[in-house]
Amino acid sequence: MKAIILAAGYAVRMYPMTKKIAKPLINIADKPIIEYIIEKIRPITTKIYVVTNNKFFPQFEKWLKYYPDNENIEILNDGTMSEDVRLGALGDIQFVIDKKKLDEDLMIIAGDNLFQFGLEEMKKFFKEKNAPVIALYDVKNYEYAKKFGIAEINKKGRIVSFEEKPHNPKSTLSATLIYMFTKNTIKQLNEYMEKHKSRDQAGHFIQYLYKKSEVYGFVYGTKPNEKWFDIGSFEGLEAADKEYRSKKKV
Repeated sequence: MKAIILAAGYAVRMYPMTKKIAKPLINIADKPIIEYIIEKIRPITTKIYVVTNNKFFPQFEKWLKYYPDNENIEILNDGTMSEDVRLGALGDIQFVIDKKKLDEDLMIIAGDNLFQFGLEEMKKFFKEKNAPVIALYDVKNYEYAKKFGIAEINKKGRIVSFEEKPHNPKSTLSATLIYMFTKNTIKQLNEYMEKHKSRDQAGHFIQYLYKKSEVYGFVYGTKPNEKWFDIGSFEGLEAADKEYRSKKKV
């Protein structure tokens, strides 16, 4: 399985910090966010593509040059220079698929996805189902759930409803933008892109996909050590930094 790390956003909500540095390269406990992600996905992937934009491409090239574990990692430039012309999450996934002519199972993961759980069991579940699987994190709070894409699943783990940032969430299972897609899902993404103009919110594709075919959710957050951090705000960034620094002291 190959992986695509989405790192082409401009993170305007975190200006002025992210005007000068890509969010995945921000340090948490003295280490860039992207390195935590790579440590988690390395055991289950054979190749990692990091897609970024033209503005931050030199930063990622420099980071990769000095990153000790840089084998089988490739940085791709989507050519955009600003928020106004960004390709969006789905656009960048399609960009990598087309550029590298990918026709196989893929993992898709957001470049600011900071989490403390392994993905081996999720991959095993993915292989068993032979269908797309998305990681769901139980935020355990209906008010907080309004910020995310929220899924409902049945007893077998199949998604029976999915809604982006709902006013009245049906569950507290939040989509974390950790996806495992089959070869067939890639074809369905092509179909979606041809029919829809919305290419920014990856959750919109999940909302479309579960109505067309079987999509499963793999739930995290049920154990104390399964933490996931929302790095969409300075508060989330500070909370993550505090947590990871406390673990370094142990």
